[in-house]
Amino acid sequence: MLIELAAKFLVGGTLVVTFAIISDTIRPHYAAGIFAAAPSIALANLGITYGVHGPMTVHSEAVGMVAGAIAMVGYVLTAEPAIKRTSALSGSLMTIAVWIILGAAGYFALQAFAP
Repeated sequence: MLIELAAKFLVGGTLVVTFAIISDTIRPHYAAGIFAAAPSIALANLGITYGVHGPMTVHSEAVGMVAGAIAMVGYVLTAEPAIKRTSALSGSLMTIAVWIILGAAGYFALQAFAP
């Protein structure tokens, strides 16, 4: 387990640096966010998990990542209106609830199609 964590750390760090170099060259800079740390960490995690645990575990983790991404889009779309209608704290708490509900629903819905 310690070797797996060390490998994830090294591969993830290398990919973060690589993606950071790519994002620094992209114009306009606001589009560089797609090359932030999260995609590189996800790729490193999936690659090492595949080598250690096999494709079924990778499938489960990838489904969770997709569900989390869909939930994050829901969070982003509801955050501004919720904060404008209420206070920053209550709007943020409401949108976190949206994120959790969408993430859980998406995960279980996607798992229903699992092989």
